This record gives sequence, structure tokens and C-alpha cells, in this order.
Amino acid sequence: MEAGGYYNCKKTDGICEDVCDSEHGSKAVFSMSRLKCALRGFDLRALLILLIGLPILIFVIYLHGQKVTYFLRPIWEKPPKPFKVLPHYYNENVSMANLCKLHGWKVRETPRRVFDAVLFSNELDILDIRWHELSPYVSEFVLLESNSTFTGLKKDLHFKENRQRFEFAESRLTYGMIGGRFVKGENPFVEESYQRVALDQLIKIAGITDDDLLIMSDVDEIPSGHTINLLRWCDDIPEVLHLQLRNYLYSFEFFLDDKSWRASIHRYRAGKTRYAHFRQTDDLMADSGWHCSFCFRYISDFIFKMQAYSHVDRIRFKYFLNPKRIQHVICRGADLFDMLPEEYTFQEIIAKLGPIPSTFSAVHLPAYLLEKMSYPALILRAIIILLSFDIFAVHYRKHMYNAVGVWSQLTVCKQPESLQVGKKCSVFTAFYHFILLVMVNELLGWQVQLGKLSHSLIYIFLVIVRVRLFVPLSDMLRRHFVGRSGLEQAVLVGRPLQPD
Repeated sequence: MEAGGYYNCKKTDGICEDVCDSEHGSKAVFSMSRLKCALRGFDLRALLILLIGLPILIFVIYLHGQKVTYFLRPIWEKPPKPFKVLPHYYNENVSMANLCKLHGWKVRETPRRVFDAVLFSNELDILDIRWHELSPYVSEFVLLESNSTFTGLKKDLHFKENRQRFEFAESRLTYGMIGGRFVKGENPFVEESYQRVALDQLIKIAGITDDDLLIMSDVDEIPSGHTINLLRWCDDIPEVLHLQLRNYLYSFEFFLDDKSWRASIHRYRAGKTRYAHFRQTDDLMADSGWHCSFCFRYISDFIFKMQAYSHVDRIRFKYFLNPKRIQHVICRGADLFDMLPEEYTFQEIIAKLGPIPSTFSAVHLPAYLLEKMSYPALILRAIIILLSFDIFAVHYRKHMYNAVGVWSQLTVCKQPESLQVGKKCSVFTAFYHFILLVMVNELLGWQVQLGKLSHSLIYIFLVIVRVRLFVPLSDMLRRHFVGRSGLEQAVLVGRPLQPD
């Protein structure tokens, strides 16, 4: 103890000794030392882990919380009641009387009338396939279009603008247009229900009567023609019957599973039948068609649907709408929304993890899809791949669609980084070969419906002469020629090509 005063300090460690003597330290040192004293009982490493690890954990949950939730779905949600699956018998060489008998039904003297009713957004190519598949069996096509998406976005009347494309169905078409409500912030399912109620009224205007068959499904849920033919010819079929469809994603190359069930067919009853898209019965008819989800021609169509349909909440980040990302995801067969499979058992979730493998089967697909394939063009494109040692061919191979899974090994979406179009080329050479390209195109007759064949011959011509174009010019040519290839290059028979 110093003279002239009383001094006492119970602190004996190195951290706090300097704090006790106020004459030997500044205020800053005093404050920092008190903080050290307060934190003396904490482990510094544990504190750093807490300060750094907690924000990282929160960020990871923000990015992948939905995946965690979906993976744990078997814990917090029970699977729905299983359907009663009805066997489906079909062979083109078996009579209708025998087919009805195999199903336990009786054959009718005359077939029922069939009404096919859909809400339409922008799926022109899929609608073309659907109506051609069902045309021999449908008595009346009913289509309702709105100038609003389910999410309240304004949209063009795509069917009205392209109505001439469906002249084959014009005599049997009941078309309706309903104005959108454009309520901001409203649940998209409210607008969807509003439009389905309007479609219900349009069906009545079309002249449907009791015991007519009514198909209730989205445009991309396509019942097979022979299934509808069977149901219209057979008596004693169920009043309501769900249809099991094969699930395809992006194109008929990526077969997902056979668990699509929302499509249904009804024996119409006035005052009782209502147009709906949810489960309405336990009866499910096996293997009754195809569901090609997100099957579009252009990347812009993918972006539009992602923002327009009822599950818009799945767009968790803005970069999900990036065209380059979407193209990459489609070519891999991965999920556009980066989601885990929506299943109810861990076994099924784990089995479906990762991209969808390509299928090598083009058997039992819609007939119109195969009829519109240009076989000469496909053969010539195969030749191009055999000549893929040419850099230019590799560049164009990047941008070709595959017809279905059969061609998935011949055409690719991703160009190897080591193979790029030659950039060292004179302007004169580029212009010269461009003129040759135009001349060959004219000789083959662009205006005489030889478009698809001429495209393929042009590709081979370019391979043979070994053109080395500038990347911008080659991209322009690709958009000019490949972009006009029509239905064959739509997602109906392959992958999307460009953002428009």
C-alpha cells in the first residue's frame, strides 16, 4: 500500500493488473482492458466460430432452405391416398368390341361425342400436337384465352394471332376470350380459378349435353387418341376417370416418370360437372398419354411461363431467369427452379436426384410429332456430325436440336471450350462465303417448301468448303437459317435453341 491512501486489488491476472492502477493507463487502454476482462471466460475460437459461422449458416439456409424442406418432406407430410389403377389394354389390331370386353365394359352402337376444353396461354406448338392427336375423335374443341397470366401480367392473345395455323379445327372450335382482372399481389390460384369458371361457361356455350365426354387437362397434358377412342366407344365407364400420363420435361427426350394424374375425363352431367384441375376420383387409367412440361421453342417462352404460371414463388432469385442459365439447365435435364424432387419417401427423392437421363426411345409418342420430322434433314445432320472434325461444323452442331432421345448422342447443346469458330479471317473471305451461302439457298428453292432440306445441305456445303466466319456473322447466319426450321426444331422434337 502506498503512503497517503488505501489501495486494494483483487485482480491478479495479467489482463486486469493494468486496469487497477488508473495512473498507468489511458482511458482507451482502460476501456479495452475492461472488455477483455468481461470476455475472459469465453473461448476466443468458439466466439469466432459463432460470429462467422452463424451468418454463413443463415445464408446457406436462405439459399438452400427449400431443398432442406423438400428433402425432409417424408417426415412432415404424408403421401396422398393411392389411386385405384385400372389396367389399360390396347393394340391397333384388336377390335373395339374386344378392347371394351377386356376392360369389363360393353361396346356401344355409336360413339359418344367428345369435348376437349383447355385454358390457353402461349403453348402453340404443344397445342398443335394435342389437337392433331385428338382430332379424329373430338367433336368440339373448346379454348379460352385471357389477356392476363395467372400472376396478373399482361400478355398477348397468342392463339387469336395465330388462329390460321389451326384451320383444320376451325369448324369444330368454340373460342372465347376473357379480360384479365390484374389484381396486384393476389394469389395466382385465384385468377386461375376465375378463368376455369369462365371456361366452364364456355363449355356450355359449345353445346355439351349429358353423357358427352369432357376432357379436363392443361394444354401440355395430352391424352392419347386411342385412349379417348376407347372411352367414347365403351359403355359403363366410370363417371370420372383420371388419366395416368408419362411425364416429360423440356422435350420428349427427358422422360421423368409416369406419375402425372391431373388430367381427367368426365361423362358430363348438367349441374354437376365442373371444370377443375385437382383430384376428383380414386380411379386412374394406366398409360393414357403424355405430359410434356415446359416444352417450348424459345428461351423467352420459358422465361414467360416461369413468371406467368401459378407457382411463380419458385423463382427465388432473379438469376433463375438468366437465358444462359436456362439454356444450360435445359440441356442437362436439370430443374429450372433448382428444386429437389417432390416425393413422399426418401427412397424416391434420392433416386431422382440429379439431372434426368436422356431416353433413347421414340416409341409411342404422338403421331403428329413423328410425322412432322424431316427424315432427310435428320440423316443429313447425322452426316454433319460425322464430319465434326471441322470446327465450323462443331459450332453449328452446338445449335442443332435433337429430334428425340434417339438423336441425343448425335447433337449436343454445349460446345467444347477447346473448339471454337476461327476468328482470323478476312472480311472479304467472310463476305464471299456468305454470297455462296445465299446462292446455294436460292438454288435449293427456299420458297418451294424445301426449307429444312436446304438448311441441312447448306450445313454440309459449309463443312466441305471449310468456311471460317467471324463469330458475330456466323451467329447471324445461325439465327437466319436455323431459326426458321419450323416445327421440327421446336421443343416438340428437341431442345430450345436460342433466346429468340
